[in-house]
Amino acid sequence: ASHAAICFQQNTRDEVRKINGDGQIAGALAAERGAKQQNYIAFAQNQLGEVRTNAEIMGTVNTNQNASGRNTPMVQQAMSVRRLTPRECERLQGFPDDYTLVEYRKKPAADGPRYRALGNSMAVPVMNWVGKRINDALSG
Repeated sequence: ASHAAICFQQNTRDEVRKINGDGQIAGALAAERGAKQQNYIAFAQNQLGEVRTNAEIMGTVNTNQNASGRNTPMVQQAMSVRRLTPRECERLQGFPDDYTLVEYRKKPAADGPRYRALGNSMAVPVMNWVGKRINDALSG
């Protein structure tokens, strides 16, 4: 039996459905917890449902993720879905750990505003790359 990745999306009526009918395309992540039209991913590593993990180093993302035995990078949650933490989102965007963990009214910032700030930001490595190319074009 095959255990391919499937993306589900919650619609405005709180119904969870496969995106595009086949679950192959995912929309953007929502910054707000409980927002409508969230995306949920469920998958296993290969046709046998085996998951290969490495606690120290995360593998690279490849273009053939649905093929069996490709060691697709993932967070193992026993075919369940979990939300990325603000720290994981910071890392994905290229920010230092706890970059958005600022004090607000003498308390640590809540997760919601942190997700919103990260969702509205641009990835640091990408913006660095764009900035260097603009500088090279203007200097060159």
